[in-house]
Parts: sequence; C-alpha cells; structure tokens
Amino acid sequence: MISVMYAGNDKMFDGILISALSTIKHNKCPFNVYILTMKYEDFSPFSESQRAFIEKIYQSANKKSKVFIIDVKEHFLKHLSNSANAKTDYTPYSFLRLFADRLDLPEKVLYLDTDTVVNGDLSELFNTDLKGFEYGAVLDYYGKYFMGYHYINSGVMLLNLPEIRKTGLFEKAVKLCAEKRLFLPDQTAIHRLTTNKLILPRKFNEQKDYNSDDTVIQHFTKTILWLPYFHTRNIKPWNTALVKEFLTDKYNDILNEYELQKFKFEEKNMNKNDKITVFYACDNEYIPYLAVSLHSLIENSDKNKHYEIVILQNEISEKNQKIISDFATDNVKIKFKDVSNRLKTIADKLSLRDYYSLSIYFRIFIPEMFSNIDKAVYIDCDTVVLSDIAELYHTNLEGNLVAAATDMVVISDDTFVDYVENAVGVEDSKKYFNSGVMVMNLEAMRNEDLLGNFTYLLNTYEFETVAPDQDYLNVICRNRVKYISKSWNKMSIDSTNPDNINLVHYNMYFKPWFYDDVLYKEYFWEYAKGTPFYKMLKMQLENFGEEGKKANEEASKFLRQTAKRITDSPNNFNKILFEKEAVV
Repeated sequence: MISVMYAGNDKMFDGILISALSTIKHNKCPFNVYILTMKYEDFSPFSESQRAFIEKIYQSANKKSKVFIIDVKEHFLKHLSNSANAKTDYTPYSFLRLFADRLDLPEKVLYLDTDTVVNGDLSELFNTDLKGFEYGAVLDYYGKYFMGYHYINSGVMLLNLPEIRKTGLFEKAVKLCAEKRLFLPDQTAIHRLTTNKLILPRKFNEQKDYNSDDTVIQHFTKTILWLPYFHTRNIKPWNTALVKEFLTDKYNDILNEYELQKFKFEEKNMNKNDKITVFYACDNEYIPYLAVSLHSLIENSDKNKHYEIVILQNEISEKNQKIISDFATDNVKIKFKDVSNRLKTIADKLSLRDYYSLSIYFRIFIPEMFSNIDKAVYIDCDTVVLSDIAELYHTNLEGNLVAAATDMVVISDDTFVDYVENAVGVEDSKKYFNSGVMVMNLEAMRNEDLLGNFTYLLNTYEFETVAPDQDYLNVICRNRVKYISKSWNKMSIDSTNPDNINLVHYNMYFKPWFYDDVLYKEYFWEYAKGTPFYKMLKMQLENFGEEGKKANEEASKFLRQTAKRITDSPNNFNKILFEKEAVV
C-alpha cells in the first residue's frame, strides 16, 4: 500500500486526475490517496463528486485503493489566515501540507504537487528508508543556484511524519510563515527549519528534462527563457496542446486519456448555472459610461444564467459604487475590487496620454488577483452590449491567452499600420488586437506569468507607446491570440455589416457623448435612458462644443506624430525584442 497526499481546491481536479492516470499506468498496487482541501474566500474545496471520480480511476487498477478528502480549514484559519504570506501570488492551498503532522495520516506519506506526472514504479521511492530523516526530497533545479545548494523542491516530498512531529518541523514552519513574509514561503520555511533531510535522486522530481528515460516523477515547473527577452514559461500538464508543442510528446497517451476522462466527468456533473465572469475597469470619471454599458449587458443577459460583474476600481466614491451596485439583479451580481495597492508597485513606471487614466492597466492584474477564476470576459466602459455576453464568454480559446478582435482604428490608418508592424512588432497589422474587449484565459496567463513579463518589460526598458496597455498585451500575447468576429467589438468607425453587431465599442475619440454624428450612437442613447446619468450625458454632448472638438483634433494629430516618431526610434518593442531575435 502506497500513501499519497495532495493539497488544493476544486480547480486542482485536472492536475490530480492526470497524476492519477499516470500513476495507475505504472503502478498496480493499492493506493490510499489523501487530498487536503478547504473552503476559503472565493475558492471552493475539492468536491465529493471529484473525489469519487478520482477514486474510480485508482480502483480501475486496484480495487483496494481509496481516496479521502480532509478538510484543513480549521487549522488554516487558526494559524495562517492572517499571516504575512496570506496574499502572495500563490494560493493559500500551498500551505495545507504544513498541517500534515496534525492529521490522522499514515506515518509515511508521499506528498505530490498537482502538476506532477508519474512516469515509473513508485515503490522504490516509497520504500526509501527515512530513519532519522524528516523527509526525502530532490534539490530544486533553480534554487540550488540562487537559494543555496541544499535548497530542496517541496513539490515531491516523502514525509516521515513521526520524525516531523518529533523535531516540530512543520509546526515551526507554520509559525514562520505566519510571522514573516518569505519568497516561496512554505518551501523556504521548510528549507530553513529542517533538522535532517535525505537528498533524493533527481529522477524522483525531474523539473527540467522532459525526455529523460529514467524519470519516475515529472514535475512541470516554471522555466526561465532568455529569448526574445528574459521571461518565464509555466506550462502545466493540463495545458495539453502546449505540452505537446513546446515540451514533449512523451506523455501524449496520458494527456489524451485525461481529456477523455475530463469530458466524461464534466458531462456527468454538468452545471447549467455556471457563473459567467465579466470584468470592467473604471474610475470616478467613467462611472456614467460604465452605467450605460452595464445596463445594456444586463438587459441582454439570459435570465436563466448567472453572471458576476467585477468592477476593478481605484478610489471610486461610495455614492458611485452604490449607483452601480443598484443595477444588480437576481442572476447578475456586482462587486467592486480595489486595485490601489497593486497599482502603487508600478505606478511610477506607467505612461498615459490624453483621456487615458491608470484604470487602463487594471486588466493586467486580473489573472493574479483572481487565481480562483480560469476564464473571464473583459470589457471597456465605452461599450454597449447588444447580445448575451455569455456567447462571447463561451468562445473556445484553444489554448490561447486571449480571444480578441482586430483593432479597426489601426488598420484604417497607414501611420498606425506602420506603427504596429514596425514599432510594436506585430507582423501583420490585422493581427494587432484591441484589448477593450477580450476573453481572457486567466489560467494560461498565470502559467505564462503575464504580470511578471509585463513588469519585467516595464522595469527593464523605457518603451514609449501609443496605446499603453494594449501595446504591451500585443507583445506579451504575440502568436497566442484567437481572433474573433469584429461583431463583438464593433468600432464606431466601421460601417460594414451594420446588421451584424453584438457589441459596440466607441473607441478612441468617437464618443456619442462628444459628437452627434457617431456611428451607432442610437444604441448608446437607448441604454443611457435607463441610467441616472441620461440628462448629464445629454448636457455633456451639448456643451462639448468647438473647443472640445478642436482639442480632440489636436490630440489625434499629436498621436499620429508620436506613432511615427516611435516607429523611427531605435528604442521600440520591435527593434529591441524581435529584430534581435531574428538575428539570433
């Protein structure tokens, strides 16, 4: 009997399923599998239906196998809910293994991260003599260089729980994580406080070589890449297409079986009331336009579906929050999320122009701030939604980072075409997407470390931009975009197919609250009537006047001049990042 332990929430089902399928391929002995989980904030625990499905997978190889769920919430809330590390980029579930010594578990347990794949017989590892050792583990591939030679990777650990209780290792690690902010907190705490560990052969936690013949446990960890610029790549086993394309075809049979089994699970446990998450980013100035867009979205939503609208904000007044919150219905929930603290870390590096505010950067933080959400729609406030947004949400992303439409403003102007192709580095201007309407693959963005890559580019180079956040997103998501119909991002300069519109985007200066001759203005005013801001918006249109129009004309002219200057500059995305890559 081999005892295995995992830790995670319901989102970790994919990883545990792959790990289980790979385990039974190479091991026919019985297993006791313990999954540590809890309900915490917006995270849901590993469910009973998921447990039962995983147990059937193990029992298909040996009927004596059992899978158990252990709720660790009480221990976590008591010791770590207010810790210095509670809000790191890693979910709180990574701490749960530190409570193994307080649980009713076998004396020896093999802990596995949910991004591991078994590629051999586990009996040699599990039968390792741990007498006098708290645990056995493999050195961390990168940590041994940057954190010290004996720095271990805690993703695979053979635990000797009696010895851990004797030395108080996990108890002390919990205390350290509660009191002091650490890099990779639980792993670093274990490293610092270990009394005696057994260093295991690399084959039991292979973190780099995906084609080694003697690998017993493959660990899909973050990889550092140097070209076309220094960045990280974090492909997980459930990112099946990316594994096959970039890493290895060694596990194709397991990954194909995983996709089949996941389909069976979802078909059996399909929830027709799945929540559709939509993000906006807003400040006080844009509240009236948010109100119009939100009202249109709700009016065209399916009353039998459930929607959650998240407003990313920075110091929106309580009065305005109340106005927006009052749009909520039985099936549409609205909440605000303050990004002020996140923004402070990079605010001095951010560039803006004319009517833009810092809110345009809020979307960059979505993947890391909402680690419990794997997919969402992002919409700018200067939009009107004319169809059920659920249709856009259910776009098949096919492993791409985003689904978005070509920016029609760009391809309608030769100066901007030249800019995106020769300054931003998008090989074809028709592939330059508008970030005002996106379906975001948040899970893949986390795996690819979108925020880290953005921050690196921001801190390393001083690129000037025309469309600040949009240019960065086009660079980081390069060749990882699914292009959608422009009917879902119909810009108010595009007169083609006027009967095929799902969403209108009043992009750039073409706003119906500025000009009376803007395309598709009728949709804006139709939904504006259903908001408290209708009269104010009409007054804004009346008062915009010649002075406002002249200011916009000057701004538009300056924008083109800026685009040309950046295109000619030796310091732009294309020349620094992509032309050098081509030379290499």
